[in-house]
Amino acid sequence: MSRADWLALRKQSIGGSDAGTVLGVNPWKSPLELALEKLSPLTEDEEGDGPAAWGTRLEGEILRWYAEVTGR
Repeated sequence: MSRADWLALRKQSIGGSDAGTVLGVNPWKSPLELALEKLSPLTEDEEGDGPAAWGTRLEGEILRWYAEVTGR
């Protein structure tokens, strides 16, 4: 599955990372903002240049470190 397909699929439902927002306990996003995000069309770069973008860039290295530390 391509990244674009994965992002489109995520927009169709509420995931674990959305739970705090749905419950109203996320200080960075309101339930209304989440609803608007889920209903809006996908943009070319959904992650922008914030922490999520860095998480994506570093994902491979984090996985390698985890495998080294845990042996998994």
